[in-house]
Order: sequence, then C-alpha cells, then structure tokens
Amino acid sequence: MKKNAIWIISVLSGIIFGGSIYAGEIVLSNGSKKVGKVVARPDGTLTIATAEGSFTYKPGQYVSATGDEPPELRQGVSAFRTGNHDQAKQLLEKVVRSNSFLRWDGIAAEWLLKTYNAAGESASGNRIVEQIEKRYGGSTYERFPGLERAKLETMTKTKSKWGEVETQLNEIINTSKSRDRAAYAQMTRGDLRLEQSKPKDAVVDYLRTVYFFEAQEDVHPEAIYKTAKAFEAMQDTKRAKDFYDRLVADYPDHPLAQQVAGQ
Repeated sequence: MKKNAIWIISVLSGIIFGGSIYAGEIVLSNGSKKVGKVVARPDGTLTIATAEGSFTYKPGQYVSATGDEPPELRQGVSAFRTGNHDQAKQLLEKVVRSNSFLRWDGIAAEWLLKTYNAAGESASGNRIVEQIEKRYGGSTYERFPGLERAKLETMTKTKSKWGEVETQLNEIINTSKSRDRAAYAQMTRGDLRLEQSKPKDAVVDYLRTVYFFEAQEDVHPEAIYKTAKAFEAMQDTKRAKDFYDRLVADYPDHPLAQQVAGQ
C-alpha cells in the first residue's frame, strides 16, 4: 500500500504541476535502470519515484542519472547570448546548485564558464570547473565535452598556455573514445591555430571536424562557420562563401546561420 500511495501522489503531482512522471532515469552500477521522477540532493543522493515505488541511491550505487531539463538552463543561455551576464550567472548557478549529478549541472557549468569569462571573472569560472571536476571525477569530460572545450578554448587566449593546451588537444584527438569529445578538441585546435595566426593550419582542423564529425550536431554547424571564417582569413572569399551557404542550407535555424543570412 505504501508504494502504491507514493506512486499515486507522484502521478497527481505530475498532473497538477504540469510535469511528467517519466521524467528521468538512473542507470545503476549493476547495469539495470530505474525510470521515473528523479530528485537530487547536493551530496549526490538520488531519489526516484517509479511505478514500483520510491527508491533512494547514494553515490557509488549508480553510474549516471538525468531528470527534467530545468527551465533556468535555457533562460540562462538566452541571457548569456543577449549579453545579460548578471541574469545568466544567477540562472545558471541555480542549475549547477540544484541539479547535482543530473547531467544538467555540467551543461550549465559550460555556459556559466563562458559567462564568467565574458564578464572578465575568470577566477569564478575556474571555481565552477573545479566544482564539476570534483563532483564527477575522472569521467567529467567524457560526460561533458562541451565544458572541456570551453575550458581549453579559454586557455587558447593566453599565449603562455599554448604549449599546454596543444598537448591536451592532441591527446584527446588521438586517444578519446568519445566522438563528441574528439570533435570538440579538433575544432578547438583550429581555434588555437587562429590565435597563433596560422589560418591555413586552422582550416585543416575545421575541415576535419566538418567531414569526420558530421554526426556531432552540437559541433558541426560551428565547424562549418569557422571553416568559412578561416578561409576569409586566408582571403579566399569564394570558399568562404561556399561554407557560409552550406551553413544556411543545412542548419537554417541555427543562430550562426541566422547571423550569416542577416549579413
């Protein structure tokens, strides 16, 4: 009766508040899964309401988890893109704080790092990176390649870091089993080459990203755009236009494509 009561209360809560009970998933250490409404605590303890009842798992008992995408994430990204850094920081900090171990914290951390860097607050950005690294340990960047990319991209802006970041990028490109992570690294190495005023080398890395990582849709549109920018830096306007046209044709709804189309 107790399990059934929990389930009924959970379903009613979903109906009343407009949510879905099957809003998350926990993959357990034994390979099995629990699907339901997931609630996370800051210490990594997760509680999930399922059709069979409510279950609680501590760190070490599960491999990964996810829940509803918090609305503050998209709101924070939008605030960042429009230059409202104070609002972006407030919204994204909330996601990192309230979604421990639910995947959204690492995604929010990527945008929060970008926000702090844009606001000239690199120390706060480093704090966020350290917090996520501590939370997820050695699996941090396999889970969140976008966060790693933002971190390494920041390093490319500092000449004294060029050797260190190139070593890291080469290792990721050559050894990572994650296609997403390798794609981000390939493109970031192109960014490094541009910082080094080597557009011909940069365009090679961007082209590799375009042709070898087409399935990585979080990366691919930006790689097309940056290929065009690199050709522009080489004063090859014809090829630059070809890639701008491809971006608009393949990803018409992407912000970069809309930016190009509006020029």
